[in-house]
Amino acid sequence: MSEHEVILAALACALAAVLAPACPWWAVVAVLALAILSQRPAVLIIALALAVATLAAHAEAGLTTVPHRVTGIASVATDPEVRPGGLVVEFRIEGRRYRSFVSDDVAVALQHAYVGQEVAIVGHVGSLRGPWEWRASLHLSGRLDVASARVVDAGPWWWTSAEWMHRTVTDGLRSFDDDERALFLGIVFGDDRGQSSVEQFRFRSSGLSHLTAVSGQNVAFVLVAASPLLRRLRLRARWVCTLALLGWFALVTRVEPSVMRAVAMAVVASTAAWRGRYVSGLRVVSVAVIGLLLVDPLLVWSLGFRLSVAASVSLVVLARPLARCLPGPRVVAEAVAVSLAAQVGTAPLLVMLAGSVPALGPVFNVVAVPVAGLLMVWGVVTGPLAGLVGEPLAMLLGWPSRWMVRWLSWVASIGADPSWPRLGLLGSLAMAAVVIVLVGRDRLRSERTVGPLVRVASVVVLLVGSVCIGVDGSGVLVGSSFVDGAATVWVDGGAAVMTIGAGTDEATALSLLLRCRCSRLDVVVVTGGGRTSSAIVYDLRQVADVRTVLATQPGTIRDTRRLVPGTIEVGHLRVVVEQGVGGTRVTSAA
Repeated sequence: MSEHEVILAALACALAAVLAPACPWWAVVAVLALAILSQRPAVLIIALALAVATLAAHAEAGLTTVPHRVTGIASVATDPEVRPGGLVVEFRIEGRRYRSFVSDDVAVALQHAYVGQEVAIVGHVGSLRGPWEWRASLHLSGRLDVASARVVDAGPWWWTSAEWMHRTVTDGLRSFDDDERALFLGIVFGDDRGQSSVEQFRFRSSGLSHLTAVSGQNVAFVLVAASPLLRRLRLRARWVCTLALLGWFALVTRVEPSVMRAVAMAVVASTAAWRGRYVSGLRVVSVAVIGLLLVDPLLVWSLGFRLSVAASVSLVVLARPLARCLPGPRVVAEAVAVSLAAQVGTAPLLVMLAGSVPALGPVFNVVAVPVAGLLMVWGVVTGPLAGLVGEPLAMLLGWPSRWMVRWLSWVASIGADPSWPRLGLLGSLAMAAVVIVLVGRDRLRSERTVGPLVRVASVVVLLVGSVCIGVDGSGVLVGSSFVDGAATVWVDGGAAVMTIGAGTDEATALSLLLRCRCSRLDVVVVTGGGRTSSAIVYDLRQVADVRTVLATQPGTIRDTRRLVPGTIEVGHLRVVVEQGVGGTRVTSAA
């Protein structure tokens, strides 16, 4: 198949996975046989699309469940995450996958559990709320309320070996503090469970969140670290060992969607190199997507998979041509081009998710990515070694890693300032238009018939795009009130007031800071109490200048005054606090 036909096949498979029309297997086999006999690419594309559609239909049908009681042996599907009052963990049982919140009294038996372990479970299956995309991408059939749990088996050897690697690396990080350890594990091995909500916010808002999710960069550096040994092998043995290393690394990083995409591309590229064939970047991405959707068609619903594919395509298509258009030293131009290309490809998805992307994200990436790359190579080699040799050698081996982690944390904290310019839909589209014009104008200028028109159109797009980027990034298009669930921010001039009601979490409150682009909150009104509200206020104080906090339960939050009914005036803002039968009500009088 030609490159264009392979790309078309990947698009057809993705569309088939989304639509998931059911098709009899005999029809799929018949079309596939016809494709093999006729050797026509068009028939093969139809056969692949039908196969993916049928697999997707069967997979989606498996996500429905009827509430019932379960008793049996379950397999742990995710590492447990500590939450207030218990653990969040996913299990596979009866051929389906369930998400569970395990209370503290039962969580004792599961606090050291890991993926692949077998657990004797007694519980009740119920429906699970949440967006379809989230449930489908995780293959979640429902919620499992666990009454009792007991580990009965360590699980298959491949999962125990991956867990041994996790524990060995963690043992070698004892000289790190909690935040440094969590960032190291997130950047090198994609394990972000220990990261605080503040660190997650900082990396996300500065455009560096991809560093804490395993992607093609991690896979490439793992192969670089193993290259001294792989080069000593013959071609076939090198290929086999490369596939084995990639598969084991995928297990260590818990087979996340972005990891699967990166590993699949590495497998395609290494196979082509073994066979002595040249394949373009777009062909590698397309073949990897086709293969992954045939294995797991529900990957198409995963945001991580979509972002990973979008970034890969943008890098393949835009990075090199854009680097040739940018002025300055080649090293800097290439680094900026890579960051811009990745942002152009992923911005539409991120804007739909979070409302905006950091306008200066490429700048922070240029400063952070080289250090992150060095940390990945150094960490993947010295992390396991430090765990094996123990202290004090482990501390010496980890010393460079600690400084690199601190550098990345510092860059993220600088880039996380909510007052930095951010691009919404208009600014993101304008940036994409500017980049596409920069990349394509030289090629089109060579055409005599359209050369003058292209020059005029290029100037117009560059001017209009620059204006749109400036207007959107400066905050001119930002509104005066922002609501997300029970949290609200009112902004008027330089004044800002945030209210936090029951049901708000840290991520929601921090995301509102980005939406309103407020680096200062004059007043934070908390109508609830308890550990969650205290944690939200603590997080807000880490990333913004919080002047005053008023709470109905001031004893649960540090440095807080009691909230009383009345009017709060800040600049031109007037916020009314009313106490009624249903509780405290906060509204804006502006």
